[in-house]
Amino acid sequence: MVTRCEGRESQRHQAVGTLRARCSGLEARSQKLEQARDQAEARAQEAIAVSTDREQQCVELRAEVSRLQELVGAEQGEAVCGLQEQIDAKDQAVGTLRARCSGLEARPNLRSRQGDMLRHDHAHVVVSGLTP
Repeated sequence: MVTRCEGRESQRHQAVGTLRARCSGLEARSQKLEQARDQAEARAQEAIAVSTDREQQCVELRAEVSRLQELVGAEQGEAVCGLQEQIDAKDQAVGTLRARCSGLEARPNLRSRQGDMLRHDHAHVVVSGLTP
């Protein structure tokens, strides 16, 4: 009976040793998991802070883009008006130059006609016996 008791005690002693080793392994694993969780929480907090900063930057950039679009739109409108004024002024200048050119082109014809008239009058005077 003593041998049986000693056998049971030996088995229980081995079981306790096995359980202690298992518990130690589980405790080490638990500590690693806790560390990983803490690190993940820290990274999550950092990511939230970065995300909040970036979101604020996006809001500010959107406002700046809107402001610039309004400025560009206003400047484009002003530029278009300025260009239209320049075009109108150039159109007027072209019209003036065309009229002037037409007048100048008509002058040689006028002079030619005047020359023809003078030659005609000169011929008429010569025919009638008068000298100029």
